[in-house]
Amino acid sequence: MNVQQTPLYEITAGAGLQPRALQSDTGGLVVTVRGARILGIFLDGAGDNLLWVNPDALGNARRAKESLAAGEWNVGGDRCWLAPEIELHFLNTERPSHKEYAVPPALDPGNYTVRQESASGLWLENAAEATNLVSRAKFGFRTTRTITLCAPPIDAAGLSYVGYELSSELEITSPDRPEACYGLWHLMHLPPGGGVHIATRRKPEIVDYFATDVAGHCRLRDDSIVFPITGTAMQKLGLRAADVTGMMGYYRPAPGGNATLIVRYTAVFGGATYADYPANQRQRRDVAVQCWNNPGATPTCGEMEYHSVAATAASFFHTRDVSRTWCFGGPAERVRDIGRQLLGVREVG
Repeated sequence: MNVQQTPLYEITAGAGLQPRALQSDTGGLVVTVRGARILGIFLDGAGDNLLWVNPDALGNARRAKESLAAGEWNVGGDRCWLAPEIELHFLNTERPSHKEYAVPPALDPGNYTVRQESASGLWLENAAEATNLVSRAKFGFRTTRTITLCAPPIDAAGLSYVGYELSSELEITSPDRPEACYGLWHLMHLPPGGGVHIATRRKPEIVDYFATDVAGHCRLRDDSIVFPITGTAMQKLGLRAADVTGMMGYYRPAPGGNATLIVRYTAVFGGATYADYPANQRQRRDVAVQCWNNPGATPTCGEMEYHSVAATAASFFHTRDVSRTWCFGGPAERVRDIGRQLLGVREVG
């Protein structure tokens, strides 16, 4: 599939998002310089984008221009923000509510510029200043995001495939306070209809961010936890770094006995400091993996998320993160087998 011929590429180009096409033999990515987002993952034979993209914001180039000019940030795709969410997004930090929620333009879309690029990769950088809503003070930061195509870690014969490595850095150039704690927060928007499979080391502690019985929503297995993406209810799951292996994947059935699978491999370190925390447990600094469902009357989307180890005074306010994402499409049983092997779990689907 030539991703430059997809409607998404044409729309993002017409709207001024500065898209780039990263093309593999059987798939490709649409990456935008604006926001440093991976907005499209396409595979031969899979048809639709494997990522969720907001149709209200990116339905056509004219609508996209109008939405972005009005400050719309929720365009979808695979993006990188900073954590903790409470300190950067919730306007009322004492009683956080999504009715009083904002995305700092310095974080998204930021002011990303191209450092280097090639047919198989893109290196983007953003330097800006934002306000911490708890300390009420500004801090300066620099982020880089390098997106490069990568080979599959397993024999993918008979399947469509595209994969990419994310290499990201965060430097707090002027901390707002000595005890400042920030991290890279990677969020992948997913269409409903499948389940995120997270490989676990032991029976995990369930961190329920919104007190909505997220444990009851999940399927708990001996070697994993499955979070269904429904896009209909406000739910957020958090898992400790000590409880996960760093392997998670989104399996989604497709028509004609086929399926797609997105596997993400991240580095997790039990005992390390992570920046994000729920409102009712503000001393927590150990949540590395999260999943989220968007509330709505009709299905919209969910997210598969992970955090980097935090940038603190102990690390000279610097952190670096590398992950790999492998995407497969084809006959469902073959895709499930790939999932079982990569995730290291007994069951997928």
